[in-house]
This record gives sequence, C-alpha cells and structure tokens, in this order.
Amino acid sequence: MNILKKHTNSLIFKIFLPIFLGFLSICVFCFPIATEMMQFDRDCLMKIQLWRLITGHFTHFSVNHLVWDLVVFVSLGIACSVKDMKKFVTVVILSPLIISIIIWFVRPDIQFYRGLSGIDSALFTLFALNIMKESLKQGKKDFSFFMGIIMILSITSKTIFEYISVETLFTSSANFIPLPLAHLAGIISALLIFNPYLFRKIFSFYPKIGKIIFQLHFLG
Repeated sequence: MNILKKHTNSLIFKIFLPIFLGFLSICVFCFPIATEMMQFDRDCLMKIQLWRLITGHFTHFSVNHLVWDLVVFVSLGIACSVKDMKKFVTVVILSPLIISIIIWFVRPDIQFYRGLSGIDSALFTLFALNIMKESLKQGKKDFSFFMGIIMILSITSKTIFEYISVETLFTSSANFIPLPLAHLAGIISALLIFNPYLFRKIFSFYPKIGKIIFQLHFLG
C-alpha cells in the first residue's frame, strides 16, 4: 500500500497520468467502433449503458476537435495533477458524470455528445481555484487571488460568448454542433468539487465576494 502511494505521489506519475488519458482518447478516435461504443448516446443510456456518462467525454468528432481538446486537457491536466493529484483525479472522474447528467436533463434534444472540452473547462477552473487556494492559505490578499477570479470570469465569459454566437471560440465546429452547456457544466462541477474549502475561505477573507458567490452558486 505504501509503495502504491509512493508511486502515485511521484512527479513522474503525476505527469504521466494526464498524458496516458490523452493517449487513450487518441486510441479511441482511431477505432470508430470504440467511439460508437463509448460516446454519449441517449438511446443507449436508456438501455442502462451507464459507462457512456464518463467514456463519452473521451470520444471526438474530428481530428481538429481531438487535437484542441487534447492540447488543453494534457497541459491543464499536468498543471493540476502536479499541484493536487487527488483533486485532479476527482475532477476527471466526477466532472464527466456531472456534465453528462446536466446535458441529459437540460438538453433532452441532444442525442450524441463527444469531447473533452467540458472536462477541460473543469480543469481550467480547478487550476484557477488552486491559485486562489494558495493565496488564501498564506493569508494574503495578493494579486494571485484576483488572478484566479479573473481566470474564472474569463472562462465564464467565453462560455457566454459561445452561447450567444453558437460557435466554439477556438476549435472548428464544422463537423458537430457546439454545446456550450457542457463547458458551463464543467465550470460548475469544478466549483462543486472544490466547494468545501474555497467557499468557506472566500467568505472568511472577502465577506462581500463570498456572499455574492454563495448567492450565485446556491440560489441561482
């Protein structure tokens, strides 16, 4: 048990894991039958093929779609894993579930969903929250804390833009219909996963900011 813990906490493993998950996405893309068996498919989910809630995020519609998602996933994944391995693994496991459940109920018209972009949004948010956490742990109201807020506001603004324009900001959406809801769900999932520590600390250091975030987060 101690040996396993030692290996999983090593820097090499923390770097390797996001790369390995990215490699799995490439393998799935190379085999169309694997993509069909793993993608978010509403009809198949109704037949209790529940693995698709997670595996669907590791499938893609095109090379362009795959490359953009992988670049972001691997780079943010390494940054988040090195900083906090447990939080990274938790986000990678739980955010696909949260995103898929939100898509299922909010967008019943969506038959198929593929892509890591929702998890990418969760990882970007996690990275920003890690920056804020470090600032709060040091008891400082410094630039890094506000940088974390700016990062979260920027990805939220990006998602709003995609909702309005019905276009993805970076990758080409020629082969699929963009779904900004997945990005928003990714942001929400990271906030939910990070909630116990951060929301209490924000409220402690910044009562007004904490109150606003609490109201937005829990009262809609």
